[in-house]
Order: sequence, then C-alpha cells, then structure tokens
Amino acid sequence: MRLLPLLLCLLAAPLAAHDLWLEADRRVYSGHPGPQARAEPDQRLSRLRAFDAEGRELDLEPGAHGPVAGAVLLLARFDERLFSRLPGAGRFQPGLLEGAEEVRRLVRQGKTLLGPGLISTRAIGEGLELVPLTDPHRLSGGALLALRAYWQGQPLSSFTVVLDQGTAEQSARADASGVVRLPLRPGGVYRVEHRGREPGGRMQVDTAVLYLAHPPP
Repeated sequence: MRLLPLLLCLLAAPLAAHDLWLEADRRVYSGHPGPQARAEPDQRLSRLRAFDAEGRELDLEPGAHGPVAGAVLLLARFDERLFSRLPGAGRFQPGLLEGAEEVRRLVRQGKTLLGPGLISTRAIGEGLELVPLTDPHRLSGGALLALRAYWQGQPLSSFTVVLDQGTAEQSARADASGVVRLPLRPGGVYRVEHRGREPGGRMQVDTAVLYLAHPPP
C-alpha cells in the first residue's frame, strides 16, 4: 500500500505497549526480551521469509517450527490491527469502534539476525526496516551498533531508534548522516516507527524491529 509520507519518529504514545519479534525457532514473542517475554499464538505471524548468508531466499514449510537450516536472517510480517479514538478520549483503543473520530492501522515487521552473513547489512526493500552498517555478529562486546532505517528500500534521514534490553530502554536519534548508534546487545530488540497517510486519509503506523538472537553456546 502506498502511503503519503508525513514523518518518521518514535511515537510519544505508541498504539501498542509491547514489541513483537520472532525467535530462531520461528515462534512469536511479545513484551520485553528476556524471561518476561510472552509467547504469542501462531496467528500473529502473517508472513515469513528466510535468507541465507548471501541473501538467497530459502524455502519454508508453512506453519512449521524449529530452526531453518542455513538461515541467517528471518523476515516476519505480523498481523495488522486497527485502533480507534472516540471523541474526547485521549487514548486509542483496539478495534474499529463506531463513532470514532480517528482510526489508525498498525503494521508490524521484524527481522531476526541468527548469524554472520552479507544479508545482515543489506536492505531487503520491504516496508520499514532497520539495517546494520556492520554485521553485528562480527563486532566485539562493548561495541556500538550503527543502524540505518529504510522505507521501501530508500534510506531515511530523520528517525529515532529505541533499544529494549528487557530491564531498561535506551534511545538515540539519527545523526546528520542518517545513522543511529546504540550499544550492541545480543538478545536486545531495536525498534523504529513511521507514520504516513493512506490515500483515503487514514493514518498508518509502521513498526519495525531488529532482534539480535543470542549466539549459540
């Protein structure tokens, strides 16, 4: 769907109070990464693609769980949801409510990086996505992870990324070169959001996360 761009920013009052991401076993989780993460039903996942280290797309068995042989990156599209705000209300509520003065569509997409590979630093060109400038699996502990945000394959210049480490969050805005730098945190979720108007005038809010799966022991 083509959107009329308005701005790229972190929402001051996000429609959803938690992230969604995909683990290496192809199961969906929500909330905050770590022991408090909640498993979600498979229906939350509407589309899944897997890529090897060189960027070749892999065949997947629909509905299957478990690791994908040879996969370095998983690209997940989650279910879309509508949120409505009634006249005089300060917050949006889930669903399409009768008499709502504003309705917004929430679209979520997530990348899961499983290991080193060229695909880790490439934009796939599908919706909103975060792309590391350097393969995170080749960085040492304590390094900063440099990220660019892309919308439909084109780099964005103004955006904010939030790093959810489970027990704390940290955010950073893009610098003059359109790059955000945040601590490298395996098991952390990096999140960016984008707003745009659909041709009919409805607001669409896109959320993209980058999840760095824990390296194998």
